[in-house]
Amino acid sequence: MSCALGGHLVLASVDHSSHLSGRRCKWPFLLRLLRAHFGFGSSEADLEQVKWDVKNRADSDVTDAYLKIIEEAAQCTFPEEWDAQLLVDCGVTAEGQRLVMFTPGFLRPILSDDDELDRAFRFILKHMHDIAMQSKYVFVYCCLGMDWSAPVLAERLQIAFDILPRKYTKNLKRFYVLHGNNATRVTMWSYYAWLTPQFWEKIEYVNSIEKICEDLFPNNDALQAELRRRFPQVIQRQDATLNGDDPPVNFGAPIRAICNTFGVDYMDKTTGRWYPKLPPAVIFLCEALERSAADEEFGRLFDVDGKIFDLLNIVDTGNPLPRDLDPALLWCCLKAWLDCLPSPLLSFEATGSMESAKQPLRISGSL
Repeated sequence: MSCALGGHLVLASVDHSSHLSGRRCKWPFLLRLLRAHFGFGSSEADLEQVKWDVKNRADSDVTDAYLKIIEEAAQCTFPEEWDAQLLVDCGVTAEGQRLVMFTPGFLRPILSDDDELDRAFRFILKHMHDIAMQSKYVFVYCCLGMDWSAPVLAERLQIAFDILPRKYTKNLKRFYVLHGNNATRVTMWSYYAWLTPQFWEKIEYVNSIEKICEDLFPNNDALQAELRRRFPQVIQRQDATLNGDDPPVNFGAPIRAICNTFGVDYMDKTTGRWYPKLPPAVIFLCEALERSAADEEFGRLFDVDGKIFDLLNIVDTGNPLPRDLDPALLWCCLKAWLDCLPSPLLSFEATGSMESAKQPLRISGSL
């Protein structure tokens, strides 16, 4: 079954008015809200209108539209890197609450593809359903310059607000907004009428990864370091820049340092094997090569143009890979990453052991 599953036809069928007592929340309403909150125009009347909308918002349970999307998502396949960077299940906090990390900046390469955005929408709802509907949880939203007022995102966000069950808010303990700026706050306020007062009370803006780690794992350096590793490299670079530290890089760094600083936990869905703390450059380049069926393109790895420098910079900083890259660029970038390692991926001792292990097979085969 296609993962597009009818694309936005399913999403467009959601009745957005069902949670607003017959009142559709459109941009004029949002303008009233902004005027009310920031003092533009007759704020008292506008604020009373906003309060009316929130007060009369229906408190319904799980909707058919929500269940239909969850059922459709169960039949989809999703890119492995979405589990490792877009929406990451980080286990549990010191208080036993589930911990989820969301970095929507990794959606940038697909913003112009409605079918892929719909697939990402299903992926997020499916994974959050397994967490938010079952247990208490903490949500970490990592800002990376996404413009949620863009129609392609605002439309899907409104759908999510309209269909999410009450348990999402009830089970939410804290909602961290990491590296949010004034534009982030304005965007958050633009969705005021679609969120409950209980949700707003749980939002906390923070400016450093360290603050989140200390909050969730107080007096436990080992677990704080483990949580810090789960933040994508590009978020760690942003955090380092804001706090005056050296941003982590991919090229030329010792592989053990890469794995311990921002290595990703990866599940191979073909074999079901679990690999912790893998270098993200290896995972995402290899996934892109596999999707491109690029085995036959290996011989072209030196047949590249100046675009290779842009790709090298993207990989070095941990940004999301563009779509539909020339496989030759991917092979060349992977080789460059391996060549830049301070020491060989396999030591001379390990290489010798492998050669020795193959020797009996060659002898046996020759018999």
